[in-house]
Amino acid sequence: IKTIQLEMRQKCLLSDAPLLLTPGNYGQQFLQKEFSIDLEQSVKCSNFIGEAFDYALELGVKEILFVGHIGKLVKIASGIMNTHSKMADARLETLTCCAILAGCDTLFAKELLSCTTTDDALRLLTNTPCYQRTMEILSEKILYHLRNRTEQKIRIEVILFSNATGVLAQSEHALELVEKIKSQILYQNFY
Repeated sequence: IKTIQLEMRQKCLLSDAPLLLTPGNYGQQFLQKEFSIDLEQSVKCSNFIGEAFDYALELGVKEILFVGHIGKLVKIASGIMNTHSKMADARLETLTCCAILAGCDTLFAKELLSCTTTDDALRLLTNTPCYQRTMEILSEKILYHLRNRTEQKIRIEVILFSNATGVLAQSEHALELVEKIKSQILYQNFY
């Protein structure tokens, strides 16, 4: 975590752009592919989501764009802030809960629970009428837990994706933060 904190502090000292956090390589690769944002612009916080957000609060960060793969971020939707598999899981249970809230029936919920990975569950969900609403509910729950963790003192936006499908959900102002980050990169490169 000390390395993550050092990198976060450096990013905050060098730029007033929103802090860009990703749990790992998937998020960084997605940012590069989808938004042409250089890997160097983001901080990889690994499984230490809660601690990274705690430190951002301590640093006085004003805005965070958090971008991650559904397999990692779905855990946050149930309040799990250390996403290492040894700590907790609940991926399929959380996704299934969101699907039920979105209107899926119990028979379908049982199918989701029998999946091995979130990607398997997504393949089942994709062709259902509750798919889009499930992703919205999931995104809302992720934001809820992150904003509570930071005492509502940091503007947080989230982009949730899968490698197979691309963007699954994004919070209302996520693209606004993407643009702020990109304009800061242009400004830094110009000078």
